[in-house]
Amino acid sequence: MMIHEEASILIERPIDVVFEFLLDGTNNPLWRTSVIDVEKVPGKPNTYKMGMRGPGGRVDGDYEITEIRPHELIVMKGIAGMVRPTARFALQASGDATCVTFSLHFEGKGPARMMEPLAAPTMRNEVGMLPNLKAGLEAKPGAERDGYEDHQSE
Repeated sequence: MMIHEEASILIERPIDVVFEFLLDGTNNPLWRTSVIDVEKVPGKPNTYKMGMRGPGGRVDGDYEITEIRPHELIVMKGIAGMVRPTARFALQASGDATCVTFSLHFEGKGPARMMEPLAAPTMRNEVGMLPNLKAGLEAKPGAERDGYEDHQSE
């Protein structure tokens, strides 16, 4: 069995702004409510150590960026925990706006197959956070640089 979740949203911000925001994994807590903490792994420029809310508390959600096509595509692979999905952000310019398609894919093998029933709703929830990304990036000019704290405190 495999699990695949996908959603798209139009963000009224230029593609370069959206791409750079998504490429920087330390921005994840700003729009993904499931992320507790995240930091770049020293010496590994495309690897992030990330803590996420899970059953019973914090779970590892570490990941590595495996493919980058500037202003077009970011692909990531989970490298910690039983559930290690592949995530994709596909971007397409639409005038001064950006269409973002966020997809998560997981195919459990071996003991990880037992995690599929738990993974499906979690992955659906993650993809469902795209409106948070839109709201934050559209909150005000320059929001991608300052983490749009003003918007989140409203």
